[in-house]
Amino acid sequence: MSLGGLCYSFWIVCFLLPSFYSQADDRDNLPWILNKTLIQWLLIITAGINGAGAGVLWTSQGKFISECATDENKGIFNSIFWAFFMSANIIGNLTAALVLKSGSKQSNLFMLFAILAVFGSLLFCFLRLPNKKTGNALG
Repeated sequence: MSLGGLCYSFWIVCFLLPSFYSQADDRDNLPWILNKTLIQWLLIITAGINGAGAGVLWTSQGKFISECATDENKGIFNSIFWAFFMSANIIGNLTAALVLKSGSKQSNLFMLFAILAVFGSLLFCFLRLPNKKTGNALG
């Protein structure tokens, strides 16, 4: 799950480049990393990496939940997962609205999201198979 999550993180980090490009005042004297064509290609390549990582992440999280759950508690495990997954859409959009409404730069928003994505991906390293009776999966 960490590997798949880090692929998502890599893709999010790549969005810093277009945000820095859009904030630049003098686009004629930008460093090579902020070349528009390079940014477009990097976004396409990292989107492909993200797609491969998504397959790894979704498959491994499904396997993890199925190994955690029994017939008696599989509904609660899946419900908790989907509740967190769907609430991330709301929390992420509210965070973006608050950060951008406060006058902060778009690059700051992507830095925040990148840090959260990397932290969340590394958090997967601390999961272990739980005791099926208790459901405790933290190491």
